[in-house]
Amino acid sequence: GIYLGIPLIVALVAIAVRYRKDLLVATVAVLGLCCFVLALGSPLTIDGHATAIPLPFALLRKTPELAGILALRFSLDVDLCAAVLLGIGVDRLLAARRSARAEPARKAAVAIAVGVAVVLVPLVPSFPYSNQTAQIPPYFSSPAVRAIRPGSVVLTFPYDYTPDNDGMLWQAATAMRFEIVGGEATRPGPGGKGTSAVLPLAPTETQNLFRAGLLGPTSPVPAPPLDPLGLERVRTLFTRWHIGTVIVDPVGADPTLVVRYLTAAFGQAPVRAGGVDVWYRADRLAASQSTSTS
Repeated sequence: GIYLGIPLIVALVAIAVRYRKDLLVATVAVLGLCCFVLALGSPLTIDGHATAIPLPFALLRKTPELAGILALRFSLDVDLCAAVLLGIGVDRLLAARRSARAEPARKAAVAIAVGVAVVLVPLVPSFPYSNQTAQIPPYFSSPAVRAIRPGSVVLTFPYDYTPDNDGMLWQAATAMRFEIVGGEATRPGPGGKGTSAVLPLAPTETQNLFRAGLLGPTSPVPAPPLDPLGLERVRTLFTRWHIGTVIVDPVGADPTLVVRYLTAAFGQAPVRAGGVDVWYRADRLAASQSTSTS
């Protein structure tokens, strides 16, 4: 986002030097340069390798009110200053040509337009853009989704681990019919800094179950044992957070692990609909199983 290209940088420097006595040009040039330095973050990174050279952005990180600022956001201000500076330069150049009458105004405008196009060529993105189609289970576009009570809480598998944030996509596909556990929203984090990291599921048995189902043998934690204590601890998640529906998409290394465990926890198998496994009234099922177990 911070890339400008050598031709444009040369043009901007030429404009700043040529019209340096113009207060607007000087102000925009200095502001753009400051934003550029801040956009580099700290320490200085060259060719993908971090150096030991500190930059001014490090000072912002030490200020509690500004600690959550992302360095790359300053690139937007750099683009704005570059656009303003280039626009001023073109305007001044056209005005100078018209006053000098060195050549017809139309030819001068064409020449300047060609010059602007040339300096902007490095900014033309490569085509075609790489993309892939998001696969949404048919369940979320079928009448079956209406069984989810509007505004109720839904727990999804895979749980919201980036980039497997399917729950947010399903939520959007249903016009925000339900709320979800997780989600990548900016919230207060450790030390007062903002974070969009997804909160872990509690108790840890549920977190470990979903992680093991998604990653399989590569999971950093083992699946919880299928014993009465583990099942009861998993049930507390649904009763404590009033989770009305659980949806398991059969993706990942071992989704059947999750289905087997939740079937034991709820005391009944899921409903198979639209390519997903669903438990409705999950909090009530968990509560009833806890009562019968106790």
